[in-house]
Amino acid sequence: MTVVLQTLANAFPVILTFFTACACFTVVEWLFPVEPKQPIANKLLSAQFSFFFLIVNPFLLAGLHYYVYQFVQQRLGGSFIIFNLDQFNSGSQAINWPLRNFVFPLLVLFIFDFFYYWHHRIQHKWKVLWAQHKLHHAEESLCCFTDQRHHWLEDSIRVFTITIPMGLLLSLTPVQGALLASVLRYWTIFIHSNVRLPFGPFSPIMSGPQLHRIHHSRELIHQDKNLAAFFPIWDILFGTYHRPLPGEWPKTGLASGEKVTSLKGGLILPFLEWSKQSQQIIGKLRSRT
Repeated sequence: MTVVLQTLANAFPVILTFFTACACFTVVEWLFPVEPKQPIANKLLSAQFSFFFLIVNPFLLAGLHYYVYQFVQQRLGGSFIIFNLDQFNSGSQAINWPLRNFVFPLLVLFIFDFFYYWHHRIQHKWKVLWAQHKLHHAEESLCCFTDQRHHWLEDSIRVFTITIPMGLLLSLTPVQGALLASVLRYWTIFIHSNVRLPFGPFSPIMSGPQLHRIHHSRELIHQDKNLAAFFPIWDILFGTYHRPLPGEWPKTGLASGEKVTSLKGGLILPFLEWSKQSQQIIGKLRSRT
């Protein structure tokens, strides 16, 4: 019981900051909406999914990413690159400040986004992973609460696609790791928000609400596009970029028209999908015999 309570206590600040940030973004969404008067029921459902994900996730993955990261560094010879910004000294204060506070942090995000891009891409391409991820894309009222609208099993795959590769490549202090997690959390809330904020000529440089809305579009022309979280350059390089046209704010949701209308339906969704996939595989094997 003590472990359970401690885990919940550790999760509470994350939950509180997430819903506080969403409360602030909700005001902005009300002032500058892409879709005015989104159904309250849709937003409440996404808030339920988010709350469940943030409550359950620590029990499944509490410390896992951190310990895997440390294991990779300590047992496999350390990281290829060490980013200890406090020890960096070029000999010039005029150079040190922008490098420590701007260039190097952006470089870390840039590298992270490369691994996130490929993680996200296989989620869309591999049916076994799409079975989990489709809950996130079933959102028809894209808003700040959509950010954490994930299935409770989904985050585990990031250990292999992001945590281990990042551990092999980079050595970050706990403070730097926490800062990276915070930036990711608030930025992804922003890009999912129902805010009419086009980036115009800056769209190929930095992701934003319009660019990411294209990713969530139900239109076939937009499927599997704009997969990066921060830097569209990865989409441009690997052929998955769709630059938003002026005034292009498509409807969101699954292209199939499938809907998720309850917390229970979302929680069992991947298991139903995996059951169908298993039956299809068994049927193919039987047809060959």
